[in-house]
Amino acid sequence: MLGIPLDQREYDGSIDMLTPEVVHYGLAEQVIEARQSVLDPAYKVEPPNLTIQGGMMISGVNTEELQFADLSDYVKHTAERCFGIDLMELPLGVLLIDCEGKFRLVNHPAARILGKDPQQLVGSSIVPYLPKNHVDAVLNKGAPRYDLLLEIRTATIRVSSFPVYRHGRTAGVLEIWLETTEIMELSSKLQKAMDRINLLENILDTTFEELGVADVEGRLVYVNKKSADRIGLPREELEGKDVDSVLRGCLLNKVASTGHSEFAAVPRRGKAESIPVEVTPLYRDGSLSGAVCKSVFNDMSHAEVFLQRFPILRIKSGTKTARSAVDSSRTPFTFADIIGQSPALERVIEKARRAASSSVRVLITGESGTGKELFAHAIHTASDRSASPFVRLNCAGIPETLLESELFGYEEGAFSGARKGGKPGKFELADRGTLLLDEVGDMSIGMQSKLLRILQEGEYQRVGGVETLFADVRIIAATNRDLAQLVRKGLFREDLFYRLDVVALSLPALREREGDVPMLANAFLQEFSSLLGKPGIRLDENVLEILSSYPWPGNVRELRNALESACCLCKNQTISVIDLPYKIQAWATGRSQRVADLADCSIRRIEKRAIEETLQLCSGNKRKAASLLGISRSSLYRRLREYETQGRISQAGSWPS
Repeated sequence: MLGIPLDQREYDGSIDMLTPEVVHYGLAEQVIEARQSVLDPAYKVEPPNLTIQGGMMISGVNTEELQFADLSDYVKHTAERCFGIDLMELPLGVLLIDCEGKFRLVNHPAARILGKDPQQLVGSSIVPYLPKNHVDAVLNKGAPRYDLLLEIRTATIRVSSFPVYRHGRTAGVLEIWLETTEIMELSSKLQKAMDRINLLENILDTTFEELGVADVEGRLVYVNKKSADRIGLPREELEGKDVDSVLRGCLLNKVASTGHSEFAAVPRRGKAESIPVEVTPLYRDGSLSGAVCKSVFNDMSHAEVFLQRFPILRIKSGTKTARSAVDSSRTPFTFADIIGQSPALERVIEKARRAASSSVRVLITGESGTGKELFAHAIHTASDRSASPFVRLNCAGIPETLLESELFGYEEGAFSGARKGGKPGKFELADRGTLLLDEVGDMSIGMQSKLLRILQEGEYQRVGGVETLFADVRIIAATNRDLAQLVRKGLFREDLFYRLDVVALSLPALREREGDVPMLANAFLQEFSSLLGKPGIRLDENVLEILSSYPWPGNVRELRNALESACCLCKNQTISVIDLPYKIQAWATGRSQRVADLADCSIRRIEKRAIEETLQLCSGNKRKAASLLGISRSSLYRRLREYETQGRISQAGSWPS
């Protein structure tokens, strides 16, 4: 069908005239089978009057039995019957052009090249799209043409054209198009990728004295040339081997399993010296995929010389605890660890994923217990800084006098009681990684000014030091306070607020996450069942309904603590209402009483009771109570003044705002 002339009924088994596209798409066997069906008298095909003319096997349809009014239907039917080919579904461009130079059939690949819809092209003239002379040549000569190159719009096309015969006359031309532009672009991209791979290979071979990569199963997937030379085996033989059998002491296997960074000294083959290496976990799409062992020093003495020339980089005794704290904070929390499917939560997760792809600063706000630190961990793990430290500083938990030295570190003798050798600060420990400033809204104005300087200029000095250090650190700030309101009150610097508020993530409260409580409860039950040795713990149906309705002022943290307590106290495998914390039991009992008394209550009494019980639930915190009630703080204060005047809410005035 596609360019195989058969002028006589003799079959020599040759397929020399098959075009490359026919062979490429595996149609050769179908074409040979069709030819054999014609030329072998023992091979029976219905209808019996199948004939072949020129280059197009097209008149094999019994026109007395099937009368096709349309040429395109006739061609499609013949292709399907003779070859089992659906022309419209071919990945190549297919066009049928009649003797008047009009499109009769255009499949989607061809229409895409022409920039039109197939239905728009059928019946229209080819003149605006194609040079008519190459079609006329096939019609006039009745012979196929192969591999003609055409420029159509922005694409380069290889065209093969075949005459179509019907009732002994040339009825049109069938064209097969193969777009070469995309192939050329792919070839160019492939060459550039290979050049980059070769460049990267050279960099890895010359930069690192030791470099090895293992997967989570402890198999080597890559070693650089220097490592292979040190081991004494070709790289091709090393890849795929068990790490411990060829790189003893490097801890690759351990880090690939635990996800925690390690430092080690790898012995050199045949020498007494060792190579100091750092082994860090590798993550792919947020999941642990292996570990990499690397070092730029060829032995310990080389490392010592380096540190002597750059004393600020020396980590002396006394800083080991701080470095260990950094390593322990690399717990690989990912977005997959954030449990819930509510629309409110999904929107925030999607925004956080997009923010993770760059190093922009992120400000995470939300009530206490909503998971701000978990989001910060997930952003770090999904970023290109995931192999470097994640360091957390609680700005509210450190006295004002110590906060500066915690952030920037100090030199030996900087103040009375300063540690010998000094101490690196959080910015130093988080180098090339992420620093979480938790409860940043509680930082003093004076400390805010010092933080603003490092955010603006990217440099700082240790307390008591004179050398300028540079910070390559991503900042994530978190707070449960309204920073914009603190700015208006003069309690937070406006310029610092805008420096931190590049990408703002406002985490929804648990009461706003419809349907997430059962999912969270199930996850916590599985965790505590395993920890407490009580497998199969489940919730009573009444308990699940109470948990889903409770307003959770402490959010996910409060839910977790409530279920941990219930798992510990329950006497069997089913948690009942009496196993819940008393605060939740009292709320559930009060809710039942409120429903029973509702018919006897006036609107004012209902309002008064709601305010009173919400204040009790929030321990007198009027801001949180107003949020739970869905009213402004001014409205809450106005109602409280009315009730105080009437003596309707006792001790209301004594609660803190």
